[in-house]
Amino acid sequence: MDGKMTVISAAMYDKAVNGEMNVKEAVNMLRECTQFRTLSAKLGAFAKGRDIRKLLTEGICNNHPEAKHDSVDKKVRNWLADRQTGIQKADAIELCFILGLQIDESEHFLAMISEEGFHWRDPDEIPYIYALMHGMNYLQAKALAEKINCALKEKDVTEEDSETFTAVIHERIKNISSEEELTEYVISEASRLGKMHNTAYSLFTEMMEKLEAPEVYGSDDDYFPENEKYSVGRIVATYMHREDIPENTDNKKKSLYSALQKSVSANWPDESVLSRIKNRRADISRKTLILLFLATYDECEITDEDEYLENEEEKEKSRDEIFMEFYMSMNTMLSSCGFSTLDPRNPFDWMIIFCMGAEDFWATDSTLSEFLQTLFSENNIGNTLQNG
Repeated sequence: MDGKMTVISAAMYDKAVNGEMNVKEAVNMLRECTQFRTLSAKLGAFAKGRDIRKLLTEGICNNHPEAKHDSVDKKVRNWLADRQTGIQKADAIELCFILGLQIDESEHFLAMISEEGFHWRDPDEIPYIYALMHGMNYLQAKALAEKINCALKEKDVTEEDSETFTAVIHERIKNISSEEELTEYVISEASRLGKMHNTAYSLFTEMMEKLEAPEVYGSDDDYFPENEKYSVGRIVATYMHREDIPENTDNKKKSLYSALQKSVSANWPDESVLSRIKNRRADISRKTLILLFLATYDECEITDEDEYLENEEEKEKSRDEIFMEFYMSMNTMLSSCGFSTLDPRNPFDWMIIFCMGAEDFWATDSTLSEFLQTLFSENNIGNTLQNG
């Protein structure tokens, strides 16, 4: 468990991993729980005693003089009334300036609001990172971003298939001391920068390759040829649990979804999404990485027969030991890609933690499937209508 968890987060974590609930009880607990972080609570956590509605409304109006005050106020009221679960990242970045956050606070704020911190390789975000580090306001940051963007357009840069990952650029930007130096750096390194997450894509490719050519061995009758190739569609159907979530084409049924169901199902990857990511026509979402990690993680990945026999003779790991390795590996993977680690007060994350903690490590997949089927059963959707 993360030692930095709040008391409430630690309590939610313990409920997920203590093994005292079956799937039906876990779904009911999730549905009735009032301790998940709402958007209003996330915004309020950074208010520092100020009137958050007034602060955000006036800040946005100052940054956008053309905007109507009533429209901005309505948008802020919708945030504070939890009529949506998140805020688009570009808007969340602007709120970092309005809230007067330092760069470390901003990273934390963005991770809570959009599940992703700054992408230090993104030339559109780099000026805002620099501005927060040097005490600039939002309008100054926006002007710097526009200046750099114009310079890049004049150069007509094409992003290379670079192996440059975020950490290298992160360190360089921290040491830049002037706007001119920043502009020169972004232009000179333009071909190595980009909006896509390279580390995440590298992991995505590695995990997809495992799923595309699985080596499954059972009895002689159950043997699958090693050269059998899984299509993206088959991967989605077999490993990504898409079929456990009802299609959202029926707007009437979709409108009956509870906030919990909407939070869990939002942006669930399908065949089209995975294909676009694979061809680098779309970036990788946190939810996609988590589901792929669940499908490919092997706590005892051994290929050498002697090593396997030696391992068999060792004392078996306890359920708690296996879970903790799984949990820490998941968080390490997410952090390396710039995404927030598992949050017990996020409904989707809590579900994932619960399924990872299944009594039988190998039952994680079936537990997740049962959880989703229970959460999205016709009865549960019908209850939303009755209770609404």
